[in-house]
Amino acid sequence: MEGLIQFFEDKLVPIAAKIGNQRHLVAIRDAFAALMPLVMAGAIALLLNNVVFSSGSLLADMIARITGSELAAISGSGFFKFTSTYISPILGAMDAGTLSIVGLGLAFTIAYLRGIAENQDALITGLISTGSFIILGALSRANLTVAGWVGNYIGSQGVFVALLVGLIAPAIYFAIVNKDW
Repeated sequence: MEGLIQFFEDKLVPIAAKIGNQRHLVAIRDAFAALMPLVMAGAIALLLNNVVFSSGSLLADMIARITGSELAAISGSGFFKFTSTYISPILGAMDAGTLSIVGLGLAFTIAYLRGIAENQDALITGLISTGSFIILGALSRANLTVAGWVGNYIGSQGVFVALLVGLIAPAIYFAIVNKDW
């Protein structure tokens, strides 16, 4: 067992350290870490809304099963009527306002962190990447089949595209700046 641990320390740890210090992967890691409060706020709002506060929530369903009454009667009761009217829309807006922009935030944050790492203007780098991400969707508006791309892929569906844009757009920008164009 000691030999196996020594093998890992001698052979794999240096490789893992090199991979862990690669500047593109560091930017991706730090971007996800920076967006974690946004994702957590949206996830908690979604969880609370679906488990406790909406009329069709898990809590309402459990109460209906325990009491043997209809779910419609439970959801029309005071607590669920109040929460469905006043609290559930707020939590729904929190969910939509946070989780629906994860791709957009990721495109900006990766590029911003790459700008810091390369000693370039980080804000400009992030904005160029965000603009590039939006342009990719805006170009598809002429095609009605894919016109919903902008709205659909700004959120978590567009994370992969945001990763690519967040890495490629800054590289192009840095090349242009370094050539003094």
